[in-house]
Amino acid sequence: SLPLPWGSISLPIAQFLLLLGSATILFFIISRVFPKRWAAVGAFIFIFLPFNLIHPTLIMSETLTEFLVTVYILVLFLRADGLLFFLSCILVLTRYAFLPCFGMTLILYIKNFRSVPIHHHLLSILGILLIASWILFNHSVNGSWTLSSVSGRHLYNNVVATGHLDPPRSDPKTAFFFAHIPSDIWQNPTYPPWWEIQKYFSFKGLSEIELDHMFLQIAVTTVLSHPIEYLTHLIRVAVVTPLTSPHFTKDNMSYLTRCDQSACSISWNSNLCTPVAMSCRVNKLFAKFISLNQAFFPVGAALFYIIILMGIIFALTNGTFFWKWIASFFLVQHIFQSATEWIEGRFLLPLYPLSLLLFLYGMKKIFHKTLYA
Repeated sequence: SLPLPWGSISLPIAQFLLLLGSATILFFIISRVFPKRWAAVGAFIFIFLPFNLIHPTLIMSETLTEFLVTVYILVLFLRADGLLFFLSCILVLTRYAFLPCFGMTLILYIKNFRSVPIHHHLLSILGILLIASWILFNHSVNGSWTLSSVSGRHLYNNVVATGHLDPPRSDPKTAFFFAHIPSDIWQNPTYPPWWEIQKYFSFKGLSEIELDHMFLQIAVTTVLSHPIEYLTHLIRVAVVTPLTSPHFTKDNMSYLTRCDQSACSISWNSNLCTPVAMSCRVNKLFAKFISLNQAFFPVGAALFYIIILMGIIFALTNGTFFWKWIASFFLVQHIFQSATEWIEGRFLLPLYPLSLLLFLYGMKKIFHKTLYA
């Protein structure tokens, strides 16, 4: 990791540059698939989508993944299928939830294998080697032959903690789990998330992979015991997640608005000796900007995603290959995340480039005569 203050300064700047890069690429694509006057409006909307300007200030993967998705769309638009598969390998390393994207692109790559240029084949091999290298590294650290050592815990959170589905107590696969969980904390519908449950197994001699496998067993056993309820839960998560603001707690907001400038010795103007990042005034403005973004949910988000849904329907029924792929990419990713993750609005941020294009496509189809007048 980078030493302070360089890490805290350079990484947010780099992420803002990635955001601007995404907006520039989308400007290029929009100017070629929609009326040119839409390009600047579309890029502007993209930058100011909820929390798109906030997440670059956080050391998280959403902004980077969003940029890679935008590059993926550009390569798809240019029909460089071999390069597309390489990008899907990078995406799945950036966020493991992009496995569906990897699978879709692999099928397309195999279908067009003979027409792919040799240098794109080499890039595809490089992408597979990168994934294999990460899996080998993961195995050397915690013994897991997977991309992530917490995938079982994520599925547990989706099925049990978020879905409130009760694991079967009589199943032998769940006996060890329930034998170590205090009954007073295990009450439907307030099943604790995995990070609260995990502490009860910290002295049981389980390895990291054994612990994750236990949570995976609990999740899978629960799904098999409640298939209809799980399907209903999946639909609920798919609907509720787009309407949910990314997680900013009251503690986060109170920290930003709390003013403690006692360390400043210049009593007549404390701003002169307070760094910008610690300025009470700046933090209050930032908190108000976060609140403004939160105000988009749920009503604004509902209208936004209704138009996206219309865009998906139009794309799948009478769109070109490009639009059908964009719609399928969004649908498959969103359904997969809804089936494996808890309800958290930030999971949709990496899909914002797809969301914007489908929103504009839906607007074009719904208001064709008005927008082209």
